[in-house]
Amino acid sequence: RGREKEKKEKKEKEEEKKEKKEKKEKEEEKKEKKEKEEEKTEKKEKEEEKKEKKEKEEEKKEKKEKEEEKKENKEKEEEKKEKKEKEEEKKVRREPRAIEWTPTQGNTEKKSSPDDQHKDAETCLSSSCSLSRPSSSMSSPSISPSSPSRSSSSSKEEVSLPLVAWRLADPHNAENVSEMTRLRRAHPHAKPQSLLQGHLLKGVSPATRAIGAFHLKDPELNAELPAGRRVANYGSKEPPLVSSRPDYTLQPFHPDVEGLIVGSAGFWQLLSPEEAASLLDIFITSQHASAAAQARGDVSAVASASADDDAATFLLRAALVELFCRRERTLRTHNLSHRAMEAAGLPHWSNVKQMVLEKQATLGDVTSQLQMIHRLEDLHAKRPDEARLDSLSLDRVGLVNSDVAVCVVLRDCGGPSPKA
Repeated sequence: RGREKEKKEKKEKEEEKKEKKEKKEKEEEKKEKKEKEEEKTEKKEKEEEKKEKKEKEEEKKEKKEKEEEKKENKEKEEEKKEKKEKEEEKKVRREPRAIEWTPTQGNTEKKSSPDDQHKDAETCLSSSCSLSRPSSSMSSPSISPSSPSRSSSSSKEEVSLPLVAWRLADPHNAENVSEMTRLRRAHPHAKPQSLLQGHLLKGVSPATRAIGAFHLKDPELNAELPAGRRVANYGSKEPPLVSSRPDYTLQPFHPDVEGLIVGSAGFWQLLSPEEAASLLDIFITSQHASAAAQARGDVSAVASASADDDAATFLLRAALVELFCRRERTLRTHNLSHRAMEAAGLPHWSNVKQMVLEKQATLGDVTSQLQMIHRLEDLHAKRPDEARLDSLSLDRVGLVNSDVAVCVVLRDCGGPSPKA
């Protein structure tokens, strides 16, 4: 019996062992199946991810290609527009170049090598060609006689002909077509009404090129100004509204050049280069006549000649007389009775003294000119301080939108000559 029990126990143990082995094998098989299934799912997921990445990359490539095509088309269109604008600018404005004036040929181009042009540009930028103050038309006409004003040493008689004037720089204001095209190209998103208000840039500055006026070049400085003086609609990322690069023409010195006139914007609003040249011609001839009379000892001729010894003062006084006459003409045009009398062809001068004063001043009478200038000073003093002194105000009220200033440089003629 004991042996039988042992045999039974052994069988039971063996059966238990078999069952455990079978269970382990089944569990291992299940694990292997799960692992295989997980591997399959992972492979599928990876393959799907790869497909998605490929599709996204293809879409990105297509988008890039489309964007590049659009950019190329835009660049081509811009190049076409720039070519058209350059052609228009060439028609309107000539490029700065060296000009030589001769009495027989007039203005002729001077051919020079690139090295000479570079040297000329350096000397011009470092000398008097550079701008010294903001203005909308810093034109500097050179004055030259239409033919030699003096004969050579072998001739006996002297010949004097009228002076001829030409501009050395284009006007830096809104009236210049090339300047406005440059501004529109620099500010393509700006509306024409906001960019130009009347003849003033942003309603503030008549100048498109100037030294100074930093609030028109730096938006951050403009934002720091008070609200009344701040330029409206000037974004922080916009380029400068006013350029500090001067526009100049290389003009070599010629023995026939009589002088140079450098005037502010207000001066050239009142007098044209031709008018300034004719007035300067009158001044020079009167000075030579008085010098010759003084050498002869003719006191009456010297006393009757002009008492001025300053060409700039002579031109400045004529410009202020023109300013006063323009103001009076505008006041008369606003008078309805005056306009009716003028339309009927009847005498319409309400003040005879005023008419005589204007005629005497335009003819060069110094006392009448000084009377007009004193009246302008009184009118200027009666205006409020804000309109008179505030140059950054949007509503600047003045007789002209710039100061009236002029500088005249005359050539030394040898002997008694007028001062510059």
